[in-house]
Amino acid sequence: MDFKKTYFDIWKAAWDFHKNYCNPSENPKYWDEVLDEAYKINAIYKNSPENKFVNDLVLAILAELERKNVKK
Repeated sequence: MDFKKTYFDIWKAAWDFHKNYCNPSENPKYWDEVLDEAYKINAIYKNSPENKFVNDLVLAILAELERKNVKK
């Protein structure tokens, strides 16, 4: 895969993840779904050279969701 396509797909996955869960909830089901999706995204790139980048993006999104939830 070329650089442009690879990173476009990564950023799109991160964007979709953030967009789908951008309104944090105290509901445990919400957080179970968030974590399941985070694991799925990481699994897609598990053996790729971009794995660390993907992991960092997912962790940044999780931190943002947690920050927004605490801020409520």
